[in-house]
Order: sequence, then structure tokens, then C-alpha cells
Amino acid sequence: MKRRDFFKRVAQGTAGAAAAGVLGAPVLAQDDLPELDWQMPTSWPLSLDTLYGGAQLFAERVGTLTGGRFRITARAADELVPGTEVFDAVSEGAFRIGHSAWYYYVGK
Repeated sequence: MKRRDFFKRVAQGTAGAAAAGVLGAPVLAQDDLPELDWQMPTSWPLSLDTLYGGAQLFAERVGTLTGGRFRITARAADELVPGTEVFDAVSEGAFRIGHSAWYYYVGK
């Protein structure tokens, strides 16, 4: 078998498997999803637009992907909890989600 034919068949098989996986996956109707509204404390002030903006972008993307049924509101540092206490607040159950950095919690 020639090398080009081999790679052509591999590509066809991969594309077929990917299509079967995507088409065979169960799809939830938007009405089947529960409505959720979560507050997400972050460790970032509004002035750090790349980090805080990333948290906002994540929240917007989740809302878009769920048809607005799962809403996450990003909150700046010190708005809900101090910036270095986001992990503690989430681990204690005060919030279901947080956006922070691992290096604030070394040794915990």
C-alpha cells in the first residue's frame, strides 16, 4: 500500500468515527436543562481586565452554550469575598464556583 493511500484511509476512518461519535451522542433539548443562577467570586479586581475579563468571558460562554438557562455572574475581588479567600468560600460551600489562581492556596 502506498503511503498516500494509507493516510487517506486513516483520515477517512477518523472522520467517520468522529461523525459517528458526534451524531450518536444524545442531545438534550434546551427545555430539559434546569435554570441555574450562580455567583462566581474571583480573585481579580476590575482593573485586571485580562484575568477578570477571562472570568466574564467564561461566564458568558456558559450562558450562550446553555441557551441562557445556566447563568454565571462573575464578581470582582472583595465584592463577595476577599480575593485570596475565593478557594475557602467555595470549599466551605458558600459558592458553587470560583475563579482564582492555584498559587494563592499552596499548602492548603
